Amino acid sequence: MSDLAGRPPGPGKTRDRAMVLPLAGFALLMPPLGGAFQLEFKIAGVPFTLVYLFSVWAVLIFCGWRLSRQLGQAQAADAARAVAELLAAMDGGEARSAS
Repeated sequence: MSDLAGRPPGPGKTRDRAMVLPLAGFALLMPPLGGAFQLEFKIAGVPFTLVYLFSVWAVLIFCGWRLSRQLGQAQAADAARAVAELLAAMDGGEARSAS
């Protein structure tokens, strides 16, 4: 289990997370959950509702950025693995035809 701690999640899990992210954003911004944060006090002179909206927006952008990086790394690793398998298959075929 310790060897899995440093590895990034597989492309399947990352894709699942990427599909859930817009749904989570929708749920956080739409009533009744979004309406629960329409409070009448201010933070540094800014209404709490605006702080909540922009905080959710910023977290969604950050999570989308992280997920896109993970998806890109997973796709690059898959492409490198496919090229390595293709080269190995080509080398095996050339070795058989030469003998």
